[in-house]
Amino acid sequence: MIVYHDTVAMKEAIDASRAMKNTSLIRCLKSLRRYETNCKDRFKVQTNIYRDRSGPYCFYFERWMAKPGEEMAFSGNGGIIFHGKYDAGGAGGVAAHVTMEPTNGWQIHT
Repeated sequence: MIVYHDTVAMKEAIDASRAMKNTSLIRCLKSLRRYETNCKDRFKVQTNIYRDRSGPYCFYFERWMAKPGEEMAFSGNGGIIFHGKYDAGGAGGVAAHVTMEPTNGWQIHT
């Protein structure tokens, strides 16, 4: 299960991705969902997604997992990071995140 803790920020990011005609945010969200689907027979999985204030349209996620009959335990974390004109991979400014090649769109970082 994916839990969005800031639905307004996610809606803004999705609207921005549609305006840019960029599908990378949706691909990232589908990737997180696919992981949960692949594990569902062995583990209960919950992914919490929060707004990450390190840059516009960026998100932080943490994953919790449990075997049947056990309590959820922290499993890992990462970010869905927007790369573009707001970071060093784009037009410059203070580098919130660095990429090897200029990118415009979202990528999962773990």
